Amino acid sequence: MLIYNSTVIPVMQNLLLPTDNSIVTFEFLKQLKVKVTFNSVKEAIHTHPNYPSLLSNSDSLKKWNIESTALKVPLNHFEELPLPFLTFLKKNGRQFILVTEMKNESIRYIDTQGIKKWITRDYFLQKWESVVLLAEGGITSGEANYKVARRNEVIKKLHLIIIIHTSLFQDLLPLF
Repeated sequence: MLIYNSTVIPVMQNLLLPTDNSIVTFEFLKQLKVKVTFNSVKEAIHTHPNYPSLLSNSDSLKKWNIESTALKVPLNHFEELPLPFLTFLKKNGRQFILVTEMKNESIRYIDTQGIKKWITRDYFLQKWESVVLLAEGGITSGEANYKVARRNEVIKKLHLIIIIHTSLFQDLLPLF
């Protein structure tokens, strides 16, 4: 088998997260140690006129003072790329991924569902579209008012969890 999962997101989290390039971009920002909330990432990318594309990602990064560069990389220079980077694989159409690690003959990446996977180098290069988005955060990078936005994001998630638990409890109450 060429691909295997190394980490699986819990089912509840999977229900709350869409399967699109916002997840990959959010993971990219975490790897760059830039503080931006998931909701801000999703909104910025989804409202871009060229969504889904690397341009929507690159323009969104600019909103948070993150410099980025899109490059077409020859296969013989693949090993020289700095990690992490965003790219595409020709897989079920075109799939955004975040490459996080390269070891020997394996490539580790995060897919659009936030699942970490390993793939053989040869298979990766067969499916790879040779275009990457590189980025680097700086001192001024990140979301303005991040702490407030993050607190609001957590409160919304907790509210949803409380609603789900309350609903489940109400359904189970007649059994007692």
